Amino acid sequence: MNAFTQKHYLSGYVVLHSGDTIHGIVKDRTPEPFGDLFERIHFKSKQTGKKRYGAKDIKSYKAGNNVFESHRIALKSFNRGNFLFRTLNRNDGERAFLKVIKKGKLNYYNREFRDPDSGYYDYHSYYRKEGEYKFFILLSSIFGFNHKETAEYLKDCPLVSKKVLNKELKNFITIQELYEKKCNSK
Repeated sequence: MNAFTQKHYLSGYVVLHSGDTIHGIVKDRTPEPFGDLFERIHFKSKQTGKKRYGAKDIKSYKAGNNVFESHRIALKSFNRGNFLFRTLNRNDGERAFLKVIKKGKLNYYNREFRDPDSGYYDYHSYYRKEGEYKFFILLSSIFGFNHKETAEYLKDCPLVSKKVLNKELKNFITIQELYEKKCNSK
């Protein structure tokens, strides 16, 4: 397959709801700046020809080194202190693709979007514990991230929760990795 002769396509695959994996080439965006993230990915393979898949059509896909999963999500928001607290619920809203950052007892995802001001891609980060349906949004700003809410979400692992609350852990990947090493799954 001519994976590198197709403009902006990357080698990858799609996983159908049946569980079948079809290998081919995938285009899910155009280049920055002022690129576009597609709601329906473009997929080509010898097996299926040209197809477009939205988040409701497939379980997941891989484009290059990045894996994306389809999840049904809707934001439930409420204020707590200086932060807007949000959870993503499995049974509400529409399906969307979330980029898989790390999987395990504590899954770490990014939901990408194009920043209209800069024209570059940005993202919101989420955790979801293994076996749970709700996602927890990790809010960050120039003042840091939502330490209290994150510590509360991770209270099933007192060591990690305490370190987050004391601001000893500075980034989301470090938190996820320590949770994986030190905490029991449900």
